[in-house]
Amino acid sequence: MAGDDQVYDAAEVLHSRNLPKGPGIAIVTNAGGAAVIATDSVIELGGRLASLSEESLKTLDAQLPKHWSKGNPVDVLGDADIDRYLTAINTCLNDREVHGVIIIYTPQGATRPGELAKAIAGIAQKAFKPIITVWMGGREVEGAREIFQRPIR
Repeated sequence: MAGDDQVYDAAEVLHSRNLPKGPGIAIVTNAGGAAVIATDSVIELGGRLASLSEESLKTLDAQLPKHWSKGNPVDVLGDADIDRYLTAINTCLNDREVHGVIIIYTPQGATRPGELAKAIAGIAQKAFKPIITVWMGGREVEGAREIFQRPIR
């Protein structure tokens, strides 16, 4: 039952050692449309998109392709590889205005979801800010979702 799963997920987040210290959320995605939906949800639930610092924007501008979104949500573009995702995620986590990060992945051929999920899970185990992942794509991302459903040890 979907409702039961959602209650379990919410309880697990609330049990987390790293609850957000404020409302500032960064969104990292390879799909602009998904970022719009996430932005609307964040605002509807009382959060806000964090204003990324000048230092963060400079870092992202130096590391991401010329046509990245130049702000939050951070659109790493459809051809993003794991390194591009990790650069954006780490930059957002290190920004003082960011209190949590939502990471959205859609299968577009450049990154294998399982490899990306393992890399993000490694970051999440050390992070002191919450990370929420969204894996869009049905069976293609099932293994990636499972990585985040395992208890953290």
